[in-house]
Amino acid sequence: MIAAAFSADGNVAAALAARVAVPPRDPRFTVTWNPGQPLHVRLDAADGSGPINDLSPQLQLTPGDPSNAGETYRTSPLRQTAPGRYEAALETPSRPGFASVRLADRRTTLDRIAVAGRYAPEFDAIGNNLPALRELARTTGGELIEPSRTTPIDFRWPVRRVRIAGYCAAAGAILVAAGLIRWRKS
Repeated sequence: MIAAAFSADGNVAAALAARVAVPPRDPRFTVTWNPGQPLHVRLDAADGSGPINDLSPQLQLTPGDPSNAGETYRTSPLRQTAPGRYEAALETPSRPGFASVRLADRRTTLDRIAVAGRYAPEFDAIGNNLPALRELARTTGGELIEPSRTTPIDFRWPVRRVRIAGYCAAAGAILVAAGLIRWRKS
């Protein structure tokens, strides 16, 4: 999926659609992604007769910025690690983009995902101070939402009673007066 916050002409819309279009999936191939650090991909290839061996799949990272359409971050072969299983791991790029698994002919895309840009790996050890985040959320009237949470967010906005009858009556009187003035002029 792709979204644009501007009115795109046909050429721009076609270029954006081409960046994220994924052909129908081949049921012989299952691609499993772990978009963490490092970016890890596993391809399981099997048909009715058993595992498919001796493929030459490639992991390709491309930029998410359409203005750099010809630029490629990197390409890496997936190595066969078991019968019908191929794997690769690359350092996650610092800029967001797309990761694709392609067969050796480079025309057949098996799967594609969006990859978030990440800080350098040395920052992964810093982590988050969860007690401090919880305290900050509590003191500001918010809530810390963990990634494992599956329930909807409960928005508790302060309830203020505002009497709008006077405002509506004034707006109605102004509209009636404007209508009468316009009617009188015509």
